[in-house]
Amino acid sequence: MKGYDYDGVITNNILPSPGDVIITGRSCTEGVERTYLDMKRRGIQNIAVYFMPHNWKGLPKLAGLIRTGQWKAHMIDILELEEFFEDEPTQYKSILEHLKGNTKITKVG
Repeated sequence: MKGYDYDGVITNNILPSPGDVIITGRSCTEGVERTYLDMKRRGIQNIAVYFMPHNWKGLPKLAGLIRTGQWKAHMIDILELEEFFEDEPTQYKSILEHLKGNTKITKVG
């Protein structure tokens, strides 16, 4: 199973296959409806989406990007993904630093 960031990966038409997942830094309290509408428009169906919990949000700028990468690494480990696609440089680095498993992290863009 592979995982994909949403903004910058899915939005650039790097699309998941059935059984894959999306792990997004978008909050589970904001942007959920917008995300699902955009997925429908792109023809993405039956893909699990993991939104960042609200209690992980709130840090400004760089610290927020690092924290988002930390949360994504946590989810990647829980889901035991074989590969994850990320475009944002700070989050990419944070994922690599916090990842405990052997998932291949692919930098997009």
